[in-house]
Order: sequence, then C-alpha cells, then structure tokens
Amino acid sequence: PVSEDLVQRALELATWAPNHKMTNPWLFINIGDKSRAAIADLAVTLKMQKDGTVLSEVSQMAIRQNYSSCPVLIAVLKKTASDEKTSWEDYASVAAGLQNAALFLWENKVGSKWTTGVVTTHSETYESLGVDSTKEELLGFFWIGYPKKIPSPPSRIPIEKVFRQSP
Repeated sequence: PVSEDLVQRALELATWAPNHKMTNPWLFINIGDKSRAAIADLAVTLKMQKDGTVLSEVSQMAIRQNYSSCPVLIAVLKKTASDEKTSWEDYASVAAGLQNAALFLWENKVGSKWTTGVVTTHSETYESLGVDSTKEELLGFFWIGYPKKIPSPPSRIPIEKVFRQSP
C-alpha cells in the first residue's frame, strides 16, 4: 500500500503546476474497488472488440489483475473549458501537474505512470466514475505504487538536437 498522505501530497503538488489565468482545471478521483472492477470489465470487452476475438480466460484475468493490483488508481480529469485555447492550456497544466506528482512520488521511492486509451474515453467509464462529460473531461489514469522492478530509462535525443539559439 502507498500512504494516503503521500498520494494527497503528490496531488497537491500537481495543483502547483503553471496554470495560465489560474483556471485550476485539474480534478482527481481515487478509483475504488467497484469502479475498478467495472472499468476492468469494460477494458476486457473493448480489447475483444478491437481484436475481433474472444480472449482466453487467462488474458481476461491478466487485464482484470492489472486494474486490481495497483495500490492507487487515480482518474485524472480537467474541467471543460469555454474555448479551445483555454482547453489546450488547461491540458498542458494538468500534464505539468502530473509531472510534479510523478517526480515527488519517485523522490519517495514510489512509481507512477499516466495512461490514456479507449477505456478512459468511453462513456461507461464516465458513468462508473460518476463524471458528467459535459463538465469534465477524463484525461487518463494515474497509476501509483511501489515498483516490482525499476526499468532502465528510455534513451533520449541529445539536447544539441532539440535546442538552438536564435540570432
């Protein structure tokens, strides 16, 4: 288990991300067992629809296990903005906020990842979480837990290839 205080502090730090016009667009839902089970069932159904096959019982259980085994699963949302520019800026603020949270968690030896996908945008997920899609947009799930193993970091493009000086 991950300390509730640690999770609360991480999410609090997320709200300190840069936020143009101080719209405070972020919303977080700690997904409980009943909602996780519904979302896991939906993930199985959507995977079968995508692949056009029936998944084996083992594959179905693996998907369900993925949702139930993570100590903390947070739905990440943003408030619906009145215009496209504000919506884009708000999305950037939420993304920066999750980076704040991830760095804080990692400093405390806790792993995290932000995932998106078809299950996060499905109407049944909104229903399972009690989210009104006209007022809030689900941006994905933030998975929090102690890693079984620490992966090697992926390679990055050298700074010289992505940074230049203007005259």
